[in-house]
Amino acid sequence: MIGDRPTEVFRNFRDHISGLLNKTITDAPLSLTHRKDRPFAQFAFRDDADFPMAAPLFSAGLFLAVSQQLQVEQQQDQTWKLRTLAYSYHLLEDSNPDSRWIIRWEYVSHSQRRNEHPRHHVHIATIVDTPAGEMDLDKLHLSTGWVTIEEVIRFLIAEMGVKPKIADWDDQLLKSEELFKTWTRREV
Repeated sequence: MIGDRPTEVFRNFRDHISGLLNKTITDAPLSLTHRKDRPFAQFAFRDDADFPMAAPLFSAGLFLAVSQQLQVEQQQDQTWKLRTLAYSYHLLEDSNPDSRWIIRWEYVSHSQRRNEHPRHHVHIATIVDTPAGEMDLDKLHLSTGWVTIEEVIRFLIAEMGVKPKIADWDDQLLKSEELFKTWTRREV
């Protein structure tokens, strides 16, 4: 995503993601935190006291915490280009972001953390018994590709039984994925 000012780029991206979430699985808005003199921003669900929270999903008694850390870089044509430094999507049992989680999808760019674990990964709150002993999947960083919010929404509706707010939810996700391809020149 590109824009004329950092604030414009951050807001447009946050508004797009918030709008997609609000059309499909939750009514909670995403809050943007950005200092105008810095090229960094973060968005997340926040409560009335501005504390991070997990948003109630439209049905199924589950909650979703969403956070993205963003940066803009000025291009040669003086526009600003958005870059994701980190994301986390946590499926939880409660609105408190410290409550028991079920699945965590996360990404941390190389600029933030080097070679400690796979950049794109998932954690699952379970222990698997293997011939080599117990494997705690909540502590391991299981490699994934880039996980978009569209794929998380699709998973929640198709696999976890979250009732979509609209009938054409998949069409909305497909449109958003096309925008993602345009903004990033990357396939999903």
